[in-house]
Amino acid sequence: MVKLKHFLDFNEQSEYFSGDVSLKAATSGNRATLLFEATDAEIRFTGKNLSTDDGTVFDGGKVTGISIVNPADKTIIDITGLNIKASKLTSTFEESGVFGLMIAVTAGDDRVVGSGKANYLVGGAGDDVMTGKGGSDIFVFQGLVGTRSNAKETPQHDVITDFDVKGDDADRLFTQYGYLGFKPIHDGDDVRLKFEGGSTLVLEDVTKKEFQYWLDHNN
Repeated sequence: MVKLKHFLDFNEQSEYFSGDVSLKAATSGNRATLLFEATDAEIRFTGKNLSTDDGTVFDGGKVTGISIVNPADKTIIDITGLNIKASKLTSTFEESGVFGLMIAVTAGDDRVVGSGKANYLVGGAGDDVMTGKGGSDIFVFQGLVGTRSNAKETPQHDVITDFDVKGDDADRLFTQYGYLGFKPIHDGDDVRLKFEGGSTLVLEDVTKKEFQYWLDHNN
């Protein structure tokens, strides 16, 4: 299982992810570092048999972990439990940046964890568990929410463990296609959102009434 952990809020993170990126170092085929030239932030890859042609796309090996750090060597994002082709991952990064990278690495059943700040949490494909840990977080549900157009589209079943519906730390929720055809269902101490495409999203320790309050004030 992949675990992706955020340490800064969304705006703080975004400040570091700009400008050109270059290969800073590669050692022993097990580690490589990409540098954001404008901010001096780094993306540090660990893996097996990593190879590159001195560009920012690896042409061989697998990535097992990623750590993104700021110039003071403080971790911004930490990703563990990976086993993904390095060439595919770095190609995605070149095309879609850090946030595209985060979606790519969370293509399975993952654990996404925030901090005490306002984080941007994306589970990606698969059945994911997301935890904000304080702050007014943005949760992004990538599951199929509309009617399936073909048999290859697989419903997803995610869980948010600490969704705040009101107050200064009230969270936000986004789906791929907005709020299409979902039905909130009372499920013990939780509310389960059931979408037309078969996907579900459980908000733990949130009642149907509390979710309706959030919906009335945020939609």
